[in-house]
Amino acid sequence: MNRPISSINMKTFFIFLSLFFSIALFSQDLEELIIRGPYLQNATSESVVIRWRTETLMQSHIHYGIDYENLSEHIFLNNSTTEHEVLIENLPPDTRYFYTICSSETNCLEYDGTYRFYTNPPIGTNDKYNFWILGDAGTKNLDQILVRDAFYDFMGDERIDASIWLGDNAYNLGTDSDHQLGVFNAYPKHIRQACSWLTIGNHELWNGETFSNPPTGPYYNIFTFPVNGEAGGVPSETEAYYSFDYGNVHFVCMNSEDFGRDSTNAMGLWLKEDLLQNEQDWVVAYFHSPPYTRGSHNSDYEYESYEMREQFNPIFERYGVDLVLAGHSHCYERSNLMQGHYGQSNTFNPEKYVLNGTTGHLDKGQAYRKNPNDPKGTVYVTMGCSGRAKVGMNDFPHPMAQYAIDKMLGSMLMQVHGDTLTASFVDTSSTVIDYFQMIKDPTVDLTTVPNVQIYPKADFHFGPTQVNIEAQYEDEENISIYYTTDGSVPTTASIPYTNPFLLYESSTVYALACNEAGSCNLKSKDYVLQDSLDFNLPNWATSVYFQANPNPNNGHVYLQHNLPSTAQSTLNIYNLNGTLQKSQQAINFAPLQYYIDLTTYPKGLYIVELIVNGVNVGTEKVLLVD
Repeated sequence: MNRPISSINMKTFFIFLSLFFSIALFSQDLEELIIRGPYLQNATSESVVIRWRTETLMQSHIHYGIDYENLSEHIFLNNSTTEHEVLIENLPPDTRYFYTICSSETNCLEYDGTYRFYTNPPIGTNDKYNFWILGDAGTKNLDQILVRDAFYDFMGDERIDASIWLGDNAYNLGTDSDHQLGVFNAYPKHIRQACSWLTIGNHELWNGETFSNPPTGPYYNIFTFPVNGEAGGVPSETEAYYSFDYGNVHFVCMNSEDFGRDSTNAMGLWLKEDLLQNEQDWVVAYFHSPPYTRGSHNSDYEYESYEMREQFNPIFERYGVDLVLAGHSHCYERSNLMQGHYGQSNTFNPEKYVLNGTTGHLDKGQAYRKNPNDPKGTVYVTMGCSGRAKVGMNDFPHPMAQYAIDKMLGSMLMQVHGDTLTASFVDTSSTVIDYFQMIKDPTVDLTTVPNVQIYPKADFHFGPTQVNIEAQYEDEENISIYYTTDGSVPTTASIPYTNPFLLYESSTVYALACNEAGSCNLKSKDYVLQDSLDFNLPNWATSVYFQANPNPNNGHVYLQHNLPSTAQSTLNIYNLNGTLQKSQQAINFAPLQYYIDLTTYPKGLYIVELIVNGVNVGTEKVLLVD
């Protein structure tokens, strides 16, 4: 006979059912239920945020401790969620912790020694720190993985203290799934060991849901940034831009994309106050759209770039920012120590804006030196090639570049050790392609150092190459220049430079320029001379170099080039409307130099096109002035 279930039996039944599903849930492999992370955020000297995502609702538990075999501390949040965000605080600085994440006090992820973090050192501490710089990394392809693995190999067992991401971290639309593939699946080990500090790029905005004022959408939902000054710096009260300290380094994250690039708006006012109150030895600013580039993007015409240059570069330089990092353009371009250029590329004059025109290489005695009490000069780096690399424009690189390369993947190690900052661009073979060093030296007075430049700028030439050395210091005319071509560093006892000279073999040219007060500046330039250019090679045109010098000029236009005498070259001159003004066969006026007479033409901007053996190898803008 069937009997009705009593209310007590019914209650017992539901308790049993609930218990059954709970046991079923926790009997599942927790690793399968964790679909994102763990990853570290908003790290300070005394705290860290650990985040992760689970497939189903569960509580947030973390076990942690300084002993790998005894995670003696436990913290949990009682509410059930799929988006787990746990703040661990009251920690001692510069201390290693191991941890694991759990769905209950006992059901934990099986962890190993890679689940660890270090609290930040005390603010202001002077030690050795390693920062990994990634630009436009989140392409979700093999290129991204090649860059990642090469940097891991380059670092070996050395610790990465934090990573700086320059935007476009999650192609193509910045959706939640794009972040999953472009960030979390690509760097699982790194993001659970070191804090990632990101800035927003244009691709993070393409999903139509992400906005910065107020912050909303996948980018802001996924990451946790300081808003109350908890990591150092002045509170920004928004995750759209922020600052933090790591040891004796102050980082400033700007929003170049969708907050408004106006030095008088909230971000601009905050930046001034933050830099004014900074007490750290080093200051690094980073954002997405570069102030200077002629790579896959053009900083002359893209408003995000030129507005950042015009509105914020003066603030960076006024308050002593040492290094500005940006991505977006899929190449690598790096300036000298410079100051004061906020206009378009055709207004860049190295004699006016470059404070130190050397390579920045300490091993050649050419590190950039700044006086910490009068911190003039900033180095600007464009590096948007950690996930894709493209061909630069015909006039690549930007004229501010001390070194530049396109079509090359890579990322950067920025290392700060006491009074020295070293930045190294590392390619996919774990090779350092470019590097520079900056030293804080209280004895330096940059106003007494002449500027020196070595021409031509191209590295590769065919046949004898004419070398010209120029130096300038304020209004002084009696600047002494000394040079060597045998690789030795010149002194005031070396060969005096009086006129251009020819190189007949590959050489490193050093130039030492000294003013009347005896203050000197050293610069070097490597030249590789090749016997001939094989025009049958499919890529020969990419090796052609030509540049107008001087530019602007009075109509006497000299084009330096690196072509052999067998080149059949034609020069076409157009006005800005695209109308052909003049066409002539290019004949060497001097070794490796073409000449065009435009003295009868109206003053203004013209485009010079070089055709070699029927191939257009590039264009150069020429400005005619009185």
